[in-house]
Amino acid sequence: MTPETGSTLAPAFINIHVTAVELGVKGDYTIICDPENIPIKGPTILNFELVAPTPAHIHFESKIHKKPDDKHQLSNPTVSTNGKYLTLSDVYTWTGEIDVLLYVTDKKKEHGFDPQIRNEPQK
Repeated sequence: MTPETGSTLAPAFINIHVTAVELGVKGDYTIICDPENIPIKGPTILNFELVAPTPAHIHFESKIHKKPDDKHQLSNPTVSTNGKYLTLSDVYTWTGEIDVLLYVTDKKKEHGFDPQIRNEPQK
């Protein structure tokens, strides 16, 4: 099935390791995703997981900014009770780069990051 018609296939599952590394300035973090680029080939569940050496006090926020808003590709995020996991679903009804910001917090400051999600055409 094509992205334009939707899909009846079971969704794929991608686990993304997220690391928050403190920069030279206390409280400033660089957020690194592994994989760095996330190609989507069909309906997919995306699970973001905070991993070491991320400091223990860093947690995901259930906040999201997405563009284009009118494409409705990504669900709102669900964050685990311990704040270490964030899950989204991508319905894959459109191909192209999804401009999205997800957030982590150290309880004093939010830090946004773009996980580089791209809905790619199936071959």
